[in-house]
Amino acid sequence: MIKIFKMIKGIAKEHNMPYKDVAGLIQNSIKEAILSSYPSTTQIEIVMDVDEQLFTAKIRKKASASSSSGYYIPIADAVKYDDNVKIGDWIWVPVNLKELGRISANIVKKAISREFESKDSQKIYEEFSNKKNSIISGVVLTETGYGDILIDLKTATGIMPKREQIATETLVAGDVTKAYIIGVEKRRNQTKVLLSRSHPGMLRKLMEINIPEIKNDAIVIKSIARDPGMRAKIAVYTKRTNVDPVGVCVGIKGIRIDAIVNELNGERIDVIKWSPDIAMFIANAAKPAKIDQIEINEEGKEATLFVDRNNIALAIGKKGQNVRLISKLTGYKISIEREEESSENGTDDSEAKNV
Repeated sequence: MIKIFKMIKGIAKEHNMPYKDVAGLIQNSIKEAILSSYPSTTQIEIVMDVDEQLFTAKIRKKASASSSSGYYIPIADAVKYDDNVKIGDWIWVPVNLKELGRISANIVKKAISREFESKDSQKIYEEFSNKKNSIISGVVLTETGYGDILIDLKTATGIMPKREQIATETLVAGDVTKAYIIGVEKRRNQTKVLLSRSHPGMLRKLMEINIPEIKNDAIVIKSIARDPGMRAKIAVYTKRTNVDPVGVCVGIKGIRIDAIVNELNGERIDVIKWSPDIAMFIANAAKPAKIDQIEINEEGKEATLFVDRNNIALAIGKKGQNVRLISKLTGYKISIEREEESSENGTDDSEAKNV
């Protein structure tokens, strides 16, 4: 019997819980085990006092002439527990826990395990819910059959769905990587920490970590557009007239932005100066392409950019990448037209790229 009290204190220490709480869990588990072996039992009484090392378990039975089925006990056996018992009386009968057998012992183990899984799951949920929208480091464990990547976060296992990965990047078991916590899901007794390396928030947080002026709000990130692993545009702004927000973010000889580029597997990052003048903002976002003229439709949130023959490829970008990023960054639908053709004939057969 002493073993059970040692076990209780051992479990309490392992899970950093009060031992009386552990004793309560075990009491409930034993009750479940008794019910599995005595399904007709109407009442169960369990007394457990860890300090006094006292443990008893009883079930309530009804004395009968000879029946031993269900909750009945033959009078011949009942008098062993109460000399004054009569047929029809209810008495408390001690349970020999050894008689519960292996099945009941497994029920106890499973019930305790289930309870701790639930508590551990809740702790993980609370811990990582507080860390949502932040960056965390972990060690890559494996890739699932669905292409998702499992990452060891020390106190939990994170999952990075395939859609949240950088397509040009290969992560293998043992790699140390950083990821952005996009959410925490709790289902039954399991908690999933959802991670991403392709989310715009990943770039935002890396900028905050590497650039103190952003963290202390001297420079503000206005918007971000990413083609993960390939290219990104980030618009920055400051109210301080003596500060160049782009230069500060890039750093001397590009040292600050290069650290972020390296973390994102070589993703090229264009730092753009934000402007309240939407035409100016769009022109800045289109760099290094030179824009000759911009027509703005503010109501429809559309903009047409006119560029010369030498700049049209730059403005559109490979497979339309640049113009897509301009649109995401500014929130405007972008069309690009070649300046010469537009001015010469005003027709719709000019070369154009629509987003």
